[in-house]
Amino acid sequence: MRLLRPPLTLIALILITHLAAAQDTLYVDFSEGRQWARTAGGNAFPLGSGWEVTPEGTLRITDREGYLAFDATDNVPHETGTIALAIDAGEPGFWADGKRHCLFALSRSVTGMFAEPERWETAGLALSLHKSERNTLDLIVHRGGGVALTFDEAEPLISVDVSGYPGDESTVAVSWDWSQRKIWLAPGDEVQQAPIPEQLTEPWPYHMLVVGNAGTSSPFGQEPLGATVDELSVVDVPYDRWAAEQAGATRVLPASPPELPVLCDAPTIFPDDALLGRIECVCRRNLEMLVRAQELAGSGGWNLAVTWPSLMCVMGRKSRLPETDGYFLGSKDGHTAFGAIFLAWGYEALGDERYLQAAERTAQMYLRTQADGGWWINSYVCEDGEYLPTKDMILLQDHAQTGPMMLLMYLHRLTGNEAYRDAAVRCADFLVRAQNPNGSWSYIYDPEQGVGLTAQRTPGGGEVNDYGTSGPIEALLHMGQLTGKPEYREAALRGADWLTQVMIDSGKVAGWAAQYNADNEPIPARHFEPASVAIYGARWAAPGLVAAYWETRDEKYLDPLRTVIDWLEANEAEPGRWWNDYEVETGRPIQMWERKLYYLDDPAQVRAFTEVSGRTPRTNTIGRPDILRGMVQNAVERPWGKIVPPPTQEGLARYVESQASFLAEHFFTNPSQGFDEERGMFLYAAKAGPATTLHPHQCIRLLELLHKARAASGDVPLDEPMLRRYDLSTMHWPAALPVPEGM
Repeated sequence: MRLLRPPLTLIALILITHLAAAQDTLYVDFSEGRQWARTAGGNAFPLGSGWEVTPEGTLRITDREGYLAFDATDNVPHETGTIALAIDAGEPGFWADGKRHCLFALSRSVTGMFAEPERWETAGLALSLHKSERNTLDLIVHRGGGVALTFDEAEPLISVDVSGYPGDESTVAVSWDWSQRKIWLAPGDEVQQAPIPEQLTEPWPYHMLVVGNAGTSSPFGQEPLGATVDELSVVDVPYDRWAAEQAGATRVLPASPPELPVLCDAPTIFPDDALLGRIECVCRRNLEMLVRAQELAGSGGWNLAVTWPSLMCVMGRKSRLPETDGYFLGSKDGHTAFGAIFLAWGYEALGDERYLQAAERTAQMYLRTQADGGWWINSYVCEDGEYLPTKDMILLQDHAQTGPMMLLMYLHRLTGNEAYRDAAVRCADFLVRAQNPNGSWSYIYDPEQGVGLTAQRTPGGGEVNDYGTSGPIEALLHMGQLTGKPEYREAALRGADWLTQVMIDSGKVAGWAAQYNADNEPIPARHFEPASVAIYGARWAAPGLVAAYWETRDEKYLDPLRTVIDWLEANEAEPGRWWNDYEVETGRPIQMWERKLYYLDDPAQVRAFTEVSGRTPRTNTIGRPDILRGMVQNAVERPWGKIVPPPTQEGLARYVESQASFLAEHFFTNPSQGFDEERGMFLYAAKAGPATTLHPHQCIRLLELLHKARAASGDVPLDEPMLRRYDLSTMHWPAALPVPEGM
C-alpha cells in the first residue's frame, strides 16, 4: 500500500493524515485487489464495470463506458471537504495526450427537495474534473438538473494548463468550503481558487462520486480516464485547514478494511444434506440481497436490479447509476411488486418470517400510495416518510396496476389481512372504469377526463405494448374468481375479444401492432416506434388470450396465436430470428427514427438509418414460435398450470430425490442461468456491476424444491396449496389463487 505523498508545497492541499481535525470520510487505496474503501462514512462498496485493479494496486478504466461509483451521501461531506486523487499518468503521460478525460464527477442529491424542483437550480455544489483536448485541467460546476448531471448548466470555473506535467505519479485535489464560499483546484504544486457561483445559495448532500469517467447515466459522452488511480481520499476539511494542520502527518488506517456482506454462511433448514443445504444458501443469498437493499433504500421498494456488493439499486442491465435516494419503481417486468412476491414465496418455502416482514413492508407502502380512485403511479420517492410521485400520469401497462394487485392478493392469502384484499379490489374496480369502449386498455389513464390515452395522448386507443391490455385481462379474470364479482370477468372477456379483433393478417404479415387508435388502426408511439406489426406483439397479447381460454375454453382466443405462429415459422429473417417491426400493408421490415421510416430490405436505407441514429438494425429472437406454441399447448392441456393430486410425504420425498441433482446441475452449471460460483448466487453482468433481478426465476424453481423437501420431512402441512403446483418458474397469479375445485 502506498500512502499519498505529494510534494511538500502541496501538503496543505492533499490529505495524507488521519488527525482529529481532519477525518477521512472515504479512503480507497486499491490494495490487495480491492475496489472498495478501507475507510467510509457510509456505504464502502462501489458499483460500476469496465475497470480493473492492477497487480500494482491501482485502478485502471478498461472500457469506454468503464467507471467506479461510490454513494456520496455519507461518504462526501457537502459543506466543506476535499477530494484527492493520486494519478499515475504513465509514459508519455495522458496529461498531454490531446484527449478528453474525466477524473471524477460529483453529483448532488435531490432527496429532501424532490417536490421543490425550483430549488434544484440553487442548491448544492455538483462538480466534475476533466482533462481537456487542450491539455488543461478544468473544474466544472453543474447547476440544476437531476442526480446524474443531466439537464444541468455546466460552468467552467477553474482551468489549469497541465501539458507539462510529468508522466509519473501526480496528485490532484479539489476542495470546497461553503463558510468561505470558496473552491480550490490543486494539481501538482499549483493552487488556484474561485468563489462558489453566486447563483448557488445553499449546500446540499451529494448523491454519487463517479471515478474515472463522466457522471451521466447515458452511455454517450463518456470520457474514460487514460491513467491509473493509485489512491482516492475524501476528507472533511478545506484547503486552509490543511495548510495549517496537515504537514508531516501520517494517515492512521483501520486494522482491516470492511468485509464483504455475508448473506448466508450456512444452511439452517438442511444442515445435514449437502446438496439441499447448498441450494438453501443460494436462495437465501438472493433473498437477503433484496431484504438488505430494501433496508438501505428505506422506501419499501426497489429499482429493477440490486447490485453486488453495494446493494444499491439501478434501473436494470444498462443503467449506470442509481436514482435519487428513496426512489422505487413500480412498472416494467419484475418491478417492486414482483420483488415482494419473491420474498413472500421465500417465506412460504423456507418459513422465515424475515422475508414475510420485508414483503409486507412493500405491501404497506402500496396501501399508503394507492390513490382514492384505486390506482398507483408507477414510481415514487420517499422523503421523510412521505411518498412523492415522480410523474403525474397513471400508467396502465407494464404491470403498474396489476403487479401490486397480485402481490396484495397473495399476501391476503398468507396473512388474512383484509386491507390487502380491499386495496386489490379498489384497483380492480379502477381497471373496469378505465377500460375503453372498444374493450381495450390504453397506455395511461386521465382521471380528469375519465378516459384512457395513447402515448400520443389521443383518447380511447388500445395498447398491446408491454401487456397494456393482456395484463388487465389476466388480472381481472383471476380477481373475478377470488372475489366472485361478475363484472371483472365481463370486462376481461371484452378485452380478450378486442385482442382477437385487432390481430392483423394481411396476407403479408400476421400479428399485432403495439398501439392502436380508438378506431383500431395501428398508430406510432415514440419517435422510433412505428405503426407496424411488432414482433413483440404476440408475446404481449398471449397472456391475455390464454387466460381468456382458461376461463371459457373457447378456441377463438387461441386461433389468432396459431395464425401468428404459422407466419413466424414461414418468415424468418435469419434462422430463428426476425425483425422488430413489419409494415402492415406490405410486410416489409421497417425501422423508424425521428418519425421517418426506413426499409431494412434496402441496403441504402439501412445505411441511412445507421447514419442518422448511430444504431445498426439487427434481428432478434423475440418472435420464437416455439415459446408461443408451448403457451398454446399448455393452455389446452393444463389451463390452470401443472396441478397434481394431493401429495403424500413419501411421494414428495421421491420427487425431491429425483429432482435435486437435476436442478442443481441445470442451474449451477449451465452458463445461461447466470450462477456466480464465487459469490454463490444468481447474478448477471450489468453496467453497474454484478446484479440480481428482483424476481430470479432460478430461485423460484429451487424454492419450490425446498418447499416440497420441508413438507416431505413434516415441516409443512400437506394441505398447503402450493404443494399441488409443480415446475414453478415464476410466481404469478397461481400464488394468490386456491387450487381449482375438483382438481
